[in-house]
Amino acid sequence: MLSYIIINIIVSIIIVMIIHYVWNSIQNNYFKKYTKTKDLVHSQMQKYKKIIEDLQKQKNTNVDENTISMEEDLEQFMKENITA
Repeated sequence: MLSYIIINIIVSIIIVMIIHYVWNSIQNNYFKKYTKTKDLVHSQMQKYKKIIEDLQKQKNTNVDENTISMEEDLEQFMKENITA
């Protein structure tokens, strides 16, 4: 009688452990996408910083191009007025 109870307890523990390990492996392999949290705030901040940097670079190149064209226009204007 006592040996039957002990064997029953050991078999039950083994069954529970097997079910537990199988469930963990299923969770790790198939549910990883759903349990992983996404950091939306940080990723959005990075995107905005990149957009701002791109806009500043574009603005700087436009300012340089405008400065060059303004200098050329001024030089041309001065040449026209000096010779006239």
